[in-house]
Amino acid sequence: MLPSRYTASRTARFAINVALSALALASSGAFAQQADDDTDSNQAIVVTGSRIVRDGFESPSPVTVVGQGQVLARAQTNIGEALNELPSFRALITPATQQAQGGNIGARILDLRALGSARTLVLLDGKRFVPSTLQGTIDVNLMPTMLIERTEVVTGGASAAYGSDAVAGVVNFIVDKKFTGIKATAQMGISQRGDGKEYNLGAAYGTGFADGRGHFVASIEYNETKGMGDCYTRSWCPLEQLLSNSPAGTEGLPANMRVGPNSLGNQAIGGLINVPTGPLHGITFNADGTPRPFVYGRIFGTNPSPLLMLGGEGSTAQGFIVGILLAPPVKRLTSYAHLDYDFSDALKASLDVSFGQVKGFVKGSAGRIVDAVIQRDNAYLPGGVATIMDANAISSFTLGRFFTDIGGSDNNSDNKPYRAVFSLEGSLGGSWGWDAYYQYGRNEFSQRYTGNMVVARLRNALDAVNSGGRVQCRINTDASTANDDPACVPLNIFGPGNVSSAAWSYVAPSGFQTANTTEHVLAANLHGDLIPLPGGPLSVAGGGEYRSDKLVGTADALSTANQFWSFNGKAVNGKIEVTEGYIEAVAPVLK
Repeated sequence: MLPSRYTASRTARFAINVALSALALASSGAFAQQADDDTDSNQAIVVTGSRIVRDGFESPSPVTVVGQGQVLARAQTNIGEALNELPSFRALITPATQQAQGGNIGARILDLRALGSARTLVLLDGKRFVPSTLQGTIDVNLMPTMLIERTEVVTGGASAAYGSDAVAGVVNFIVDKKFTGIKATAQMGISQRGDGKEYNLGAAYGTGFADGRGHFVASIEYNETKGMGDCYTRSWCPLEQLLSNSPAGTEGLPANMRVGPNSLGNQAIGGLINVPTGPLHGITFNADGTPRPFVYGRIFGTNPSPLLMLGGEGSTAQGFIVGILLAPPVKRLTSYAHLDYDFSDALKASLDVSFGQVKGFVKGSAGRIVDAVIQRDNAYLPGGVATIMDANAISSFTLGRFFTDIGGSDNNSDNKPYRAVFSLEGSLGGSWGWDAYYQYGRNEFSQRYTGNMVVARLRNALDAVNSGGRVQCRINTDASTANDDPACVPLNIFGPGNVSSAAWSYVAPSGFQTANTTEHVLAANLHGDLIPLPGGPLSVAGGGEYRSDKLVGTADALSTANQFWSFNGKAVNGKIEVTEGYIEAVAPVLK
């Protein structure tokens, strides 16, 4: 096995943080540990993972706290990026992992303990956030990073307090609702390869009013990443490809090896005849359509036309990975505002509103086919191959081709969430208090893709024959009218650069998907102390919640029939309604 090597790609990052209120920045930029030290031990608080109000940071489950200062120290533009560095999270869905995937491009979805993102509950100030994906998960790109005071993460026992969607745990983003002053940030970064450019701008403002009875905070953030090039822009990447050896043990080598650069052994950019033996084996085609011998690399195993080889023709532009971006370009806008007012010592009202937008782009993998059936009467069949077929009584053969000469499909996504929360909280006297809130959220998602190949149409177009003095698709000239397609345009599959724009427009039409989620949440909680016990009061909390999530989406007919090579969207229509209640108690029987 050939050795592989890895060279890290460094990133140069420059950051300027401007504080127009020194006191505000000092207080908001403190580490979580510093915040703990400054907290009055007698202050009544609620820690994530429990609904009981306690004095001090006591919790029945371990709580990990990430303070705003830690995000600033790492010069990170997104709180989700900071959390994914913790060992309790699996960074499965991030902009860097999405590559040729469709859906919410650029999203950061948290996955605690690798139990699945749908089992990780994400809250903002203890309240739910409108889902951003078809799976009902939350894109933390949309959290107001500049106003996040701290993030509390509970990884065990959270489902007892929050329900089954918190089996993996809870991530609760706590907003600094008492921030006063102005702060702003500007940041720019670029990789040593000249790609990966990133820009980040943000500003936050907070002020009190009505002699301190009210407070207002707001923030706006804009982040843009230009993305990175494909695998061949990094010297290490082509050398880190997976190559199979079948059957395992051939030449004393394992079933899978990490070596490179690799090339494809059953398809080529000009077309490769896929027959195991015989006079047609290993014939590929030049740009003018003339046949020539294909240059094979080192083949591991016994298959004469394997999927992958070491080296060989096409190893500098392997069809599976060429053009696939290492990181997609993403634009993110997040805005948030909070207003609260104390009507009296026993009643407080607050309103939260937010809007965000995330736009992303990915380049899909180039279309390919390994079993295109070519008949002897194909109108574009090169003469040299026709002669061989006639001499050996061959009526047809299979051919493999990848279309990197045309390029992969373009997929653009646009995700826009809206959220408004009206909250009330008050005191009933003594240790008893209550709170309630209503939330309305709506998420509007759309993706549109162009240049996305439809395999069924490709098969129709490449089966071209001469009929009536011109080249036509066979389906339109045979005896059957049931398979006719008047839109079919014949396609010349032999040699790179010979596919006409009209033929590719037929083979690779545009598609789309939309998905709109509407959420309503109504919740209320009551808490207080019942009776004294030797170790302290018997504290109880109880409440209920009603939640309705409705998803309505549409897609084009080809997508719903799974006809596209990639990015097949689906028409969806569904609704989830949940009504749940809870009761919790803390009984300190011993001091």
